[in-house]
Amino acid sequence: MMLNIFIATAFLALGQSDYAQQLNCEDPKTQMEMNACAGEDYRKADAELNTVWSEMKAYVQAAERDYSGQEGWWQTMLESQRVWLKYRDLHCRAEGYSFEGGSMQPMVMSYCKAHLTNERIKALKNMKTP
Repeated sequence: MMLNIFIATAFLALGQSDYAQQLNCEDPKTQMEMNACAGEDYRKADAELNTVWSEMKAYVQAAERDYSGQEGWWQTMLESQRVWLKYRDLHCRAEGYSFEGGSMQPMVMSYCKAHLTNERIKALKNMKTP
């Protein structure tokens, strides 16, 4: 089990390596490929979250400067993001326990993180919409 987590982590760390570019995530054939593809889905979602978060930070900080009554919005956003990250990671770890010791555990945890991260992206984008 630890080897599978190590392999999935290594694939995430490699990012756009030759292996990641060779993955056939449309039709993965092995559990190792499925784990790597799930890791790649999470990596992409996390990168988008970082972009959206930066945009949201600029938006909220500008609103605090430009409009009265907005003080504290950025601090509240920052605190909520920290809590949300902890929730996401713990929730997905809990989901992974159903597969403890199995080769599917890294895939389940990565898909969970990708799904929740994509939901968070939508929620952050919706905060900017009146």
